[in-house]
Amino acid sequence: MATRKPTDTQHTDPLPGEDEMARVYRAAAQDAPPASQDARMLAKAKPKARGPFGGRWAIPLSTTAVIVLSLGVLMLLSEPGVLTNRDASVLMGTAALPETPARSAAPASPAPTLPAAEAPAKTQPALSETAQGVVAPPAALTAAPEAKKTERTATAPAAAPMQRERKAEERVTTARDDARAKSKLAKEAGSMSVTADVITVQASGQPGAYQFNIGIRSPDKGCAQYTDWWEVVSTDGKLLYRRVLLHSHVDEQPFTRSGGPVPIQADTVVWVRAHMNTGGYGGMAFKGSVKIGFKQAMPEAEFATGLAKQPPLPEGCDF
Repeated sequence: MATRKPTDTQHTDPLPGEDEMARVYRAAAQDAPPASQDARMLAKAKPKARGPFGGRWAIPLSTTAVIVLSLGVLMLLSEPGVLTNRDASVLMGTAALPETPARSAAPASPAPTLPAAEAPAKTQPALSETAQGVVAPPAALTAAPEAKKTERTATAPAAAPMQRERKAEERVTTARDDARAKSKLAKEAGSMSVTADVITVQASGQPGAYQFNIGIRSPDKGCAQYTDWWEVVSTDGKLLYRRVLLHSHVDEQPFTRSGGPVPIQADTVVWVRAHMNTGGYGGMAFKGSVKIGFKQAMPEAEFATGLAKQPPLPEGCDF
């Protein structure tokens, strides 16, 4: 049998370090980490010790806090005696308890107000309900409304008559004031609607025979209502001159009419006023003299009212 000679691609001589590498591979026959590394990893994975309220106490404490908060809300929102054992157990998330027959449903109508003597009897059911496990409000919450009701019941009968009398007096006073105000407005409206106002006075001429030009504003409506004259009157109520007007001045407002002679001196103080056929005197007038001039003024209501019947008087109205 012929022996094959080694070729250039086959090596018979070992490479440097090949024996050492073979020894290392033979020593590491299993592909696993050393035991010391496993121990270190297990030590790091072990849970650390927690405080007194950690670990297994977290869930019980949080559940207790939720229950206490729920009870506080129920005490504020529920009325006394309405919450039953079964309602409380359902809202707290515990097992359902047998429902109390006396409190199975809320009353259909509000309970009537009891006198002060019966107040202690009303608080007794709340004590028994507390003993059975029903959540009851504090005594201060139930006692305060009863005290207020008792106080209102005691003071209402005494205060009611005084309040009625005071309201009656206020209504009478208000009605009287309204009547006075309406009467005043009616008088003012009536006087404005049926009286004539003198708005200007001019005098010229000689002493003893002065000519007057009088400006007048009036609510004329034809012969049924119009200014029928203007006149000059002494301060003691004597008629010195009157200019009679023969027609109304519906479309001529204000208007001016002259007249004279007026038998006065330059320093004679006189009144100048106008007259309405329906309302008479009462409008604005002027007072003064030719020497010092005339100024707007208002005579007294009863000043020389009798002159309305003294001639000359109108004999008719043209239009």
